[in-house]
Amino acid sequence: LFFIMMLLLGMGSQFAGIQMMSTSVIDHWPHLRNKEWKVTAGVCMGCFIAGLPMTCHGGVYLFTLMEWHTASWAILLIGFGEVVILSWVFGMSNTLGMIKEMGMSLFRVVKWYWRATWCVITPIYCVGVFVFILTGIQPTQFRDYKFPFWADILGWMFGLATLMPFVVFAISGLITTDNIRSLFKPTQNWGPQEIDG
Repeated sequence: LFFIMMLLLGMGSQFAGIQMMSTSVIDHWPHLRNKEWKVTAGVCMGCFIAGLPMTCHGGVYLFTLMEWHTASWAILLIGFGEVVILSWVFGMSNTLGMIKEMGMSLFRVVKWYWRATWCVITPIYCVGVFVFILTGIQPTQFRDYKFPFWADILGWMFGLATLMPFVVFAISGLITTDNIRSLFKPTQNWGPQEIDG
């Protein structure tokens, strides 16, 4: 029973990740919409190739280095950014309006619950956990093996690389805008991808 539960948990996680990547590609290049299975196959093949180094002789060390630096503080900051953008920049009224457009009606209690969770509780919780992680950072190690300093620097670069789009787009927005307040307001381009036809 435990094996089946872990298999279903792993498969469910993979489906969500693959769907997110293939949907992002199709939303960016809508002409690929009628070739969705090919895009999904390409994403799966890309992930398979990217995972091959983990199966080599030193693969567990590479996996540990990436997991140590990307599956903790970096992914927490990405989640924090997503919640803040969704609830504060795009706005909870717009977010709940999009949910209503999808045909889902929420009770008033549920709306207030989501407002409290996305606007207040989750950002505070993320900042608290991030501070807790920073106070306990130690050099990377796998069992008794402590990674050399250069490998730790490489791991920090892995983690920072996942955050670079935030930094690059923030700097780009600051350079190209005359009004900084406009960066914190939704534009006409925000919203679901429209399907022509």
